[in-house]
Amino acid sequence: MSTVTREALCRVALCPEPTSPDWHACIVCENPVIEHAHVQARSQRPDLKRSRNNIVALCHAHHQLQSEHKWEFHVQALPFDGLEHQWLTDERGNVRWRRDVELDGSAGSQVAVQPDAMSRVPASSDGGEGTRQARGEASIGAE
Repeated sequence: MSTVTREALCRVALCPEPTSPDWHACIVCENPVIEHAHVQARSQRPDLKRSRNNIVALCHAHHQLQSEHKWEFHVQALPFDGLEHQWLTDERGNVRWRRDVELDGSAGSQVAVQPDAMSRVPASSDGGEGTRQARGEASIGAE
């Protein structure tokens, strides 16, 4: 029996799935031309620099929105369900993407949220920070 060796599609050293064509599409719009984005910034969590659960694929336009703080990643770990919840909101607070990651580090489910099915993150009078802090969330900005 012959063996099949997959050649890397991606030569970025920190790519979590260098041989997977399915991974290499923007999590928001499915554009196949992507950049690797960190959910939690490398400057804030250098220990997660190469963690597959901290890297997502974004097209240049969506990565730029996130880098300019117009779109924002959010992270909330809930020990009682054993999951870390991650989501990306746009400038209006609409959830554009979300996934759940097992706290033990294994991959969880990932959901791209379609614009017609978007939900809203509750806002507060202080721009949302008080609401996020009250829920125990970390607000993650650009790297």
